[in-house]
Amino acid sequence: MSSLGHPGQRARMGVIAGRPSLGSIDRGAVVCSCFGIGVNQIASAVAQGCMSVKAVGQALGAGTNCGSCRGEISQLVERHRANIARRSDVIALTHTTVGAAP
Repeated sequence: MSSLGHPGQRARMGVIAGRPSLGSIDRGAVVCSCFGIGVNQIASAVAQGCMSVKAVGQALGAGTNCGSCRGEISQLVERHRANIARRSDVIALTHTTVGAAP
């Protein structure tokens, strides 16, 4: 027997710790309580091209019921857009300086 007692105790400890059980998806902190959608799920949808609250709602359902999470979804989308823009600037800068004369 493990130090955690009987086999079900490990699962209970995971719930208390706020961690997903083995084999389940880590949804992250819940953003949409109505549908149980987490921050990691929203970030994944945004990374796959959902660039608006409406698009996230169509993909996941988040923000389509009571609407209280739309502000946080919007912030996640904007943060991702800013990261993409920052990476694009770095890539453009790299391409212009690589071929430049010393």
